[in-house]
Amino acid sequence: MFASHVTVSDQHEIVIRDVEPLVFKVLLHFIYSDTLPENERRSLMAGYAFGASLASTIGAKLLAAADKYDIRRLKSICESHLWRSISLGRFPEILSLAETYNATELKHLCYKYAADNYDVLAQLGSFSYFQKDCPWLLNEIDDYIRIGR
Repeated sequence: MFASHVTVSDQHEIVIRDVEPLVFKVLLHFIYSDTLPENERRSLMAGYAFGASLASTIGAKLLAAADKYDIRRLKSICESHLWRSISLGRFPEILSLAETYNATELKHLCYKYAADNYDVLAQLGSFSYFQKDCPWLLNEIDDYIRIGR
């Protein structure tokens, strides 16, 4: 599971460079207990309403780690918490996270949200967020709306 993401040092340590220490600690706690530590659970519950970027929240970082290490239940929990934070302003970033971390359920919910709020999202320029970096998402949203969800 961790083979391609670790280095074994001369001091008999395993060094994991691609996940922040706190995120990895939470990940290990979840693997062993099937629960989140209380502080992180509270952060997931309250951590999306404010802040400059969702990508910097513990939930988004856990989603990335859960995707990387294929921990499906944790990934589902993170998707659920991200979905609960959806708003017109957060829509582009949430869909982008869903795409980046293969969060298919979250992505589908974002498509439904886009269909239900298409005019307002277009007025806000939310779709221009995707034109440069992932234009295929615009095509997928259009297909979702055209096919009738």
